[in-house]
Amino acid sequence: MLSKQKERRTVRKREEWADPTLLEEVRKYGKFDVNACLNCAGCTIDCPLTSNGTTFSPRRTIQYVRAGLREKLQGSLDPWLCYYCGDCSTSCPRQTETGESMMTLRRYVTTQYDWTGLSSKFYKSKVWQIGALIVAGVAMTTSLLLFRPHQLLEFGHLFELSAVFAVMLLIFIPNILRMYWFTVGRTNPKPSFKPYLTELKTSVLHAVTQLQLRKCTEKGFWLKHWFVAAGYVLTLILLVFVGWFQTYTYPAYHPFKLAGLVVITVLLVFTAILIIDRIKKREVMHKFSQLSDWLFPIWLFMMIFTLFLAYISLSLGTKGVGYAIYAVHLVILSQWALVIVPFSKWTHFLYRPLAIYFHAIKEKASQMQLLREGKLSLERVKQNVG
Repeated sequence: MLSKQKERRTVRKREEWADPTLLEEVRKYGKFDVNACLNCAGCTIDCPLTSNGTTFSPRRTIQYVRAGLREKLQGSLDPWLCYYCGDCSTSCPRQTETGESMMTLRRYVTTQYDWTGLSSKFYKSKVWQIGALIVAGVAMTTSLLLFRPHQLLEFGHLFELSAVFAVMLLIFIPNILRMYWFTVGRTNPKPSFKPYLTELKTSVLHAVTQLQLRKCTEKGFWLKHWFVAAGYVLTLILLVFVGWFQTYTYPAYHPFKLAGLVVITVLLVFTAILIIDRIKKREVMHKFSQLSDWLFPIWLFMMIFTLFLAYISLSLGTKGVGYAIYAVHLVILSQWALVIVPFSKWTHFLYRPLAIYFHAIKEKASQMQLLREGKLSLERVKQNVG
């Protein structure tokens, strides 16, 4: 009896370190071909981000999956440190598409952070993803029927504010805490308090400039990506916290009104470029596309385009047309805010700067541990000599 209990404990312990189901689970989130991998480490050697002293390695995370190391994979920040420049995919002698494997791992670890479990269902099932968009759209359409046309603007602004704070409090903050626990909290060595302050600038710098992407890809792609990210953030600030849409009554030459129109126009143009790039598939990073990869740019474009048309219509005095287009905008906005932002590819905007921040903290903790171990070794040598 005791031997059987000991055997069960041994099996459970073994399963904690080597989960044979991990590989098949990861493959549900996209292309992940490790059968052809020679384990040559060429992907790590060719990666432009591994030559600046960082411990990032695309090969290491892939090996976690092959070995069934679930906790190691959950705690890895390497998927977020990869920008899918494609060098590893084009140089691989067996065409294992390492860059796409890292994209798949980003989807997987995103679902591990999500406490609701909805991200996993959306990534693995088109029915769930499309169904959620339909439910959100129908719910918003039904809500709009309760308001008169001239009340839509007030309701829309209230919905924007409510959605931002609700998603942040109910989804993002718990998910960020889970991400921290997986990647920093339960790992060793434990960082001291100081790196949390000194390395904060790393996350802020990346969020504002995304310079790591420029190191990894050609300047043109970095600019396109930066314009979309910056345009989206500025549009969010203008709409939610400044109330820019209500300025349609301002004169056409008003600087505040013109500034908003310029920002939205730039966002429209560069979002359209990203959609065209994905259609053409010229870059390695666009060779494979999941439904979530398409929904992000398409819904962003539709949301901003309907907003732009509604604003112009109201500015020109055609209020009937403006209110109708704004109602369509609110339906698309509800799908964006309640489905795509918290549970789809939008989360890369949130998790990547945090991953760079957490990675810098862990690097400092490792350096401090090595320094302490070096000092201890030196003290032992002195004692032995003495």
